[in-house]
Amino acid sequence: MLAYYSSGNPANPMVVLLHGFCDSSVTWVDLANHLNNRYFVVAIDNLGHGLSPRFSSQQLQDPFQSCVTAVRDTLQYLIKLYGKTPVAIGHSMGGAIFSVLAGTTPQLFAGLVVEDPAWLSPIKRQEFIANADAGFEQSKIWRDDPNLTVAHIAHDRPAWNNDQRFAWALSKAQVDPRLVRTGVVTFTEPWQDVAQKIAVPTLVITSNTDSVLIGEEGIAAIHKLANHNLSTEIVPNVDHSVRLSDPQTYDRIVDHWLAQLLK
Repeated sequence: MLAYYSSGNPANPMVVLLHGFCDSSVTWVDLANHLNNRYFVVAIDNLGHGLSPRFSSQQLQDPFQSCVTAVRDTLQYLIKLYGKTPVAIGHSMGGAIFSVLAGTTPQLFAGLVVEDPAWLSPIKRQEFIANADAGFEQSKIWRDDPNLTVAHIAHDRPAWNNDQRFAWALSKAQVDPRLVRTGVVTFTEPWQDVAQKIAVPTLVITSNTDSVLIGEEGIAAIHKLANHNLSTEIVPNVDHSVRLSDPQTYDRIVDHWLAQLLK
């Protein structure tokens, strides 16, 4: 079981949130507050993140699949506990995990939103692994000096509010450093194969800048798949953290999608 936080009325439709690499459930604070007057919102800490269990040595042999298994088991528990099937919203690595499960166990979802999911090319996937040692050293600095971490994100992302800055810093302090050292953030299959297998209504949100993972080129490739379950939205002129960089546009898009799925 993974750690999770819930807010809102359990009688309402359920929305489950899953963060990206080195983040945690607390980074969803603004979206959870936006949704929890209409939905029952559950934010999960991925394996090795937040307050969830650390990786065992065996799990680190295939860290992404270990995350998929842990998230699957937690979703099954939540569905049994609350008696309803959720719409899931995942960012980056969280979006990749949900994407795999939406192909292998679609009964876990009423629908899906993936915000700039970690659907990576082989070259991009190898870049993450090649940069893992540098990422580990940077992660150690952030973990050892929270004030520096907050100052760093305030400088890099001035549009973020203080809640998001402190949530980001807390997440960096809580992540399992052994995962960071692997550089593994996604699956090894071609992302087009994973996307083609998605069997639930799924909205892919990205932007048109160089700092995103999907972008306009990825959107064009998604359309070529002709998977009728996949819809796309581009939020212009923002970075990989689409939700945090333009929350008003993101919230409007997600509100409309949830209203269609959870009538």
